[in-house]
Amino acid sequence: AGLKPKVLEEMRREFEYFYPVDLRNSAKELVPNHLTFYIFHHVAIWPRKYWPRAIGVNGFVNVYGAKMSKSKGNVIPLRNLVEKYGADLVRINIVASSEGLNDADWRDESIQAYASRINFLFELVKQLKKAKRKEIKAIDVYLQSKLQALIKEATQNYEELKFRSAAKNALFDSVRELKWYVERNNGMENCNQKILKESLEVIAKLLAPLIPHACEELWEKLKKKGFIAKAKWPEFDREKFNKKVLELEEILRNSIEDIRHVIKLAGKKKNCYLYTSTKKEFEYLNEAKEFLRRILGFENIFVFRASDKKRYDPQNKASKAKYGKPGIYLE
Repeated sequence: AGLKPKVLEEMRREFEYFYPVDLRNSAKELVPNHLTFYIFHHVAIWPRKYWPRAIGVNGFVNVYGAKMSKSKGNVIPLRNLVEKYGADLVRINIVASSEGLNDADWRDESIQAYASRINFLFELVKQLKKAKRKEIKAIDVYLQSKLQALIKEATQNYEELKFRSAAKNALFDSVRELKWYVERNNGMENCNQKILKESLEVIAKLLAPLIPHACEELWEKLKKKGFIAKAKWPEFDREKFNKKVLELEEILRNSIEDIRHVIKLAGKKKNCYLYTSTKKEFEYLNEAKEFLRRILGFENIFVFRASDKKRYDPQNKASKAKYGKPGIYLE
């Protein structure tokens, strides 16, 4: 070919730098032609070590379920959307609107759902100084454990290019858990600042691929050094994952719904008595009884072991108690 050895060596170095391709992503209509021959060519020309590691495909971007076209007059210039909503909201609204081979679907009303949750995160960071509690409670262990589960789920979804599911984990699920955490503590003043700050740092990292500009701002407001784009991705930490506490918190939530159902049947009462079948349930619900009293509107909440012979139980509701389903008596 008349090329000098030095040029060939440089070409090979460049080739070795980029190959094998980790991911090739194209539109789904290219599957029966371009992408198929892309595989054929690699198999025919190069040994297996240079074959692409993965191939991804994506759908079109629709507007309110309809394909964008000049004839329909529904084409929205991307520049207009960015000017109206900002780059991050446009980005997450598109990438999280569908998954797999489904077409992305632009809908203006979805913007508010994302914006309200992002604003909540900024407001929570702003109020971090109000959190005064130092000691670790069961609800702190719960939040830590829940975030570890979200790290695992979100990471798996990102790796599989399931951005809608990743957005659910990183934004919707995490914000729901943060709100629950603040409510369980009866306000920011009673939250553990260290636990809350660590949680917000993890959530910011999980959201960075979806809303990078907002997450850089969150990172700075959390007083972290450098750019979040260069920060280490969060990894699942088994030491911070307590499956039992997750289970007990779920029992607490289910008990709230059961008590509300009993109130509908029996009417509003002053006192609520709970009877648990295990020691762990007793300890967990007993620690949370002030929270239960507050959100359910009782004057008093009493928690007993079902086996406690000194319990107050005029209708023998303790006999109904089983694991995950405390006995309930209202008076």
